Amino acid sequence: MYFSEWVSGKTHNQVATDLQVSRSFITQIISGSKKPSIKTMRRIRDLREGQVSADELLDEFAVEDVVERVAKKLSGEGKASLSVSQGIDSLRKKWSRDA
Repeated sequence: MYFSEWVSGKTHNQVATDLQVSRSFITQIISGSKKPSIKTMRRIRDLREGQVSADELLDEFAVEDVVERVAKKLSGEGKASLSVSQGIDSLRKKWSRDA
């Protein structure tokens, strides 16, 4: 189940409360003008208890800017610069360990 399917039938206020973010941020995510942070994607994954997988979230939201933030964070941990595909693979592995 994708995020867009999960929010269907819910108010933006309900979703914002569930995810501990502002209603305006949810509106921006739904409209496509903003992407959720990694932290927010983890909240979505955890809140849905497996109904939304890390792969589905990455498919729906992972674009270069999100992956670049992850790559920068990982490079700050002593890892070499990552390509976008390496960043996505690294994020998937990390999420698998966190689940």
